[in-house]
Amino acid sequence: VMTDHFFPDRYLWQYWARPEEHINTGFIFVRASPRVEAFLTEFLEEHAEPSIDGILRHWMDQQVFNKFVMRRMHHAESDEVHGLYGQ
Repeated sequence: VMTDHFFPDRYLWQYWARPEEHINTGFIFVRASPRVEAFLTEFLEEHAEPSIDGILRHWMDQQVFNKFVMRRMHHAESDEVHGLYGQ
């Protein structure tokens, strides 16, 4: 995936950064293993509503997706997501 940070080695996954800056959902390239497919499917199913309080929402809201990823990084019982840069 791509990030919007100018200095990802310093800013990626920092708590004070805006969540939508971490992963740019405009570019996700992946060979969908069963785990990755299940992860993306879970996100899409969890956020399937076409509107919130009458306001239409984008189906792949970047801020919502990043918060979903961060929740899996920091609050899951297992290592579902690894945030690496430059590897």
